[in-house]
Amino acid sequence: MASVKWRSVATVVLVVLLAVGTVSAGGLALVSFLVSRFTAPPPRPTFPNDTPVAATKPAPSPAVAASKPRATATPTPTATPTPDLAPGQYRASVTEEIGLQLRDRPARDSERIGGVAYEESVVVLEESPDGRWQRVRQESTGEEGWVSGGNLEKIP
Repeated sequence: MASVKWRSVATVVLVVLLAVGTVSAGGLALVSFLVSRFTAPPPRPTFPNDTPVAATKPAPSPAVAASKPRATATPTPTATPTPDLAPGQYRASVTEEIGLQLRDRPARDSERIGGVAYEESVVVLEESPDGRWQRVRQESTGEEGWVSGGNLEKIP
């Protein structure tokens, strides 16, 4: 009779251990799944102004490449001569990374008439008497205006 009693106690203990083990394994699996789910980086957002990456084209087969006519030599472009600058004028490049605002007169409250991009070339025409403003001409557009001084680097 004692062996039957111990057998039933052992069965109960074994069932409890199996139940605890099963619940623990399920809990660990759930925690592992949730941790991996919430720590994964989100997908990269796309914006309308993103430029798509151009797909690479496969190399043409030798048969196709052989049938194409050979290109003729193209003439090398010649540099257009730049006009001479008046005394006191010089070429400069914008050093302010966000660019500069082009204004109609040398004052902060003056009207904004355009802009000059970072590293764009300009011709400095004159400086204000206090040196805080410079009148420039954009070489690309010919537009003239005043920019805040100290944001240009002279081009040698």
